[in-house]
Order: sequence, then structure tokens, then C-alpha cells
Amino acid sequence: MSAAGCLQHNPFRAQHPQLQIPRQRIAVSARRHTAAQHSNCNVYSGPGSHNERRPGMFGSVLTPGQGCSSNKSSLACDAAAGGSQPVAQTIAANLEQVTAFLDAFYRFTRPHTMLGTFVSIVSVSIMAMQTFAWTPPAVTGLLQALVPALLMNVSIVGINQIYDVEIDKVNKPYLPLASGDLTMQQGVGIVVGTAALSLLLGFLSGSVPLMLTLVLSLTLG
Repeated sequence: MSAAGCLQHNPFRAQHPQLQIPRQRIAVSARRHTAAQHSNCNVYSGPGSHNERRPGMFGSVLTPGQGCSSNKSSLACDAAAGGSQPVAQTIAANLEQVTAFLDAFYRFTRPHTMLGTFVSIVSVSIMAMQTFAWTPPAVTGLLQALVPALLMNVSIVGINQIYDVEIDKVNKPYLPLASGDLTMQQGVGIVVGTAALSLLLGFLSGSVPLMLTLVLSLTLG
């Protein structure tokens, strides 16, 4: 039996007519109760801007255009109203973290120290070729020596920063390990990774002098 019918046949209602509830109010209450069971999100049909949220009887109210009907849950309505904002914030935060790491990695490599390595390798290569004609085999040979040497340079300057981190906190606080922009685990990982890749490339080049140079450079630091 419905709520209206139950109240209508109630003996207590017949004995106390002053407590009678109008049928219209009962019907409205029943409809509101049914609507509350099926939806917690109302659609605002009045004037307002896109994505505007207004307080409603059963929850948040959205302006038209969000595609939020009365039979959708409040979670779906919230996603329609502001679901894209957390995604954009997450992407922005991830990009910011990547940019910060790349900046710290750049400072960790100490690029100015690579200049001497670069000039040395190129000069020795030119002396060996006795010409400035950069043929494809000459460029390939240059890269076979240059890339491993630069990677080993990164590993060596990284080792120095790891061992001197306490001193750098006083004298060079802008370095990534001293400033905390890179953790010690990240620094060790970069050192090990660049050294291993350098030795691997040197081995694949098949050049014994290059391998000896890389090993001695890593040993002497």
C-alpha cells in the first residue's frame, strides 16, 4: 500500500482530524522520496555559465550542457562538472616533475667539463685522419670514441659529487645532490648507468686503446 493509502485508512487519522495531512502534500513528499532514491544530482535549468555548480535539493546542481540527467549518480555528475580538472592538474604536475629532473640531470653532468673531452677526442681524430674530410666512415669512427668518452665524463663528475656532497653543501650548494634536487640513489644510478653504457659502447667498437682509456679514466676518476 502507498504512503497516501496507508494514511487514509489509519484509524488514528479518523480520530484526530486536526492532524490530517493534505493529499497534495503527501503526493509531493512521495514523489520527492522516489526522486531522491534514483538520483543525487539535479540539473539546473535557469541562467548560468557553463560548468557552473549550484546547490540543489538533493545534491550538486549543474548547468545545462553537462549531459547529467536525473538517473545518473552524483559521481557521474561530479565527473562531468570537474573531472577534467584533476586530469589536467596531474598532467601539469608530471610535466613539472620531468622538467625539474632534466634540469637537475643537466647540472649533475657539469656540461662545461665535457668541453675538454669533446675537443680532445675531435683533435685526436683529426690528427689520425690527417684531413678535415668528414666522410661517413670518419664520422662513424669519431662517434664511436666521442659518445663513450662523454658518458664516462658524466660518470666521473658524478662520482666526485657523490663523495664530496657534504663539502658541496657549503661550497657549491647549487649542485643537484647538495641542494637535494637529486637523491643520492638517483645520483648513484646515473653514475652506474653512464659508466656501464660507456664501457659497453667501447667494447662494441672493438678498439682496445679506447677500452683502456675508458677503464683508466673510470679508475683514476
